Amino acid sequence: MTIELTLFFTEGMSLKAWEGAGMLERELALYRRLQAAGVQVTLVTYGRLAERAYTERLDGIRLVHNRWKLPNAIYRWWLMTQYRGGRQGWIAKSNQVQGAEVALAAARRGGRFVARCGYLYSLNTSNEYGPDSAEADKARRLEKLIFQEAQKVMVTTEAIRLKIIEVYELAQSRVQVIPNYVDTDLFHPAGQKTQTQQVCFVGRLEPEKNIFSLLDAMTGLDAKLTLAGEGSLRGALEVRAAELGVQAQFLGALPNAALPALLNDSAVYVLPSLYEGHPKTLIEAMACGAAVVGTNVPGIRELITDGENGRLCAPDAASLRAALAELLGNAELRARLGAAAREYAVAQFSLDEVVKLELALYEDIAEGR
Repeated sequence: MTIELTLFFTEGMSLKAWEGAGMLERELALYRRLQAAGVQVTLVTYGRLAERAYTERLDGIRLVHNRWKLPNAIYRWWLMTQYRGGRQGWIAKSNQVQGAEVALAAARRGGRFVARCGYLYSLNTSNEYGPDSAEADKARRLEKLIFQEAQKVMVTTEAIRLKIIEVYELAQSRVQVIPNYVDTDLFHPAGQKTQTQQVCFVGRLEPEKNIFSLLDAMTGLDAKLTLAGEGSLRGALEVRAAELGVQAQFLGALPNAALPALLNDSAVYVLPSLYEGHPKTLIEAMACGAAVVGTNVPGIRELITDGENGRLCAPDAASLRAALAELLGNAELRARLGAAAREYAVAQFSLDEVVKLELALYEDIAEGR
């Protein structure tokens, strides 16, 4: 039986947006592998005519996009009421909870629905607006609809799995952990570090990433901070770095293929977030054998075992500074933690293993299990 899989992008997202964020090749890697394994893959995006420029890079993956240049609301309505993904039993997969109701509506016309949850939308919304806010309530209602209607729910961590089962009263068999993956052939150690006093951060420059505390932590350290990523706080962060006298270089968003060089050149990778889901950039840094520092918060503490494959610390400037200073001053410790981080990432998050897990899930759904 040929499996027909349609991935519905997060609402408003496109291949062009993925490329702009430097994540196009990373996100496509899984679907290229599934296509090569015999799955007929279709991508449904919200991009317009610019999406056509990517067709030659899709390796036979079908692309559905807003070629009519419709207003987003009308295009969304068309997807929900008219789109048909394939033969009876085709699988609709949402990329995140936001916009998943589009995939659910389309799947009701002869398909089956897999809800992917890379992070808990309701948790992030509660952290941003407050647990009693209208935004958080709306997020919880959307999650309830999506998770209770899905044939399978795919999450990235065991903590998210247990939370969903408890809150939304789902059978344990309906929720499966399939972690984010890393291309361990692309992200691998590459010889001697060239910047032994460089700390790097990769990610969005947004409040939850806690970059202001990181800048404060860098004061007094004989080290340079290099940041790869874009976000609404970039201007304010550049001003703050100058005020503090911190040597900080803002690179903007880099293509995923350019990140291994940065990670391998740096002495330490740091993720100072206030909360995370299942951070891909941390996994990529670990796969490169980087010495990593992360805050002891949900999403990070599940990946870093303090003193074994990295360092955990509190999300305040003093704690971050102490952890960074320890690693910057101890090359032997950096090497030991980095080697363990690489071993852990390869064992848990390789693309090969995630492809196997996804294929098995789709086969179960196709066979009605």
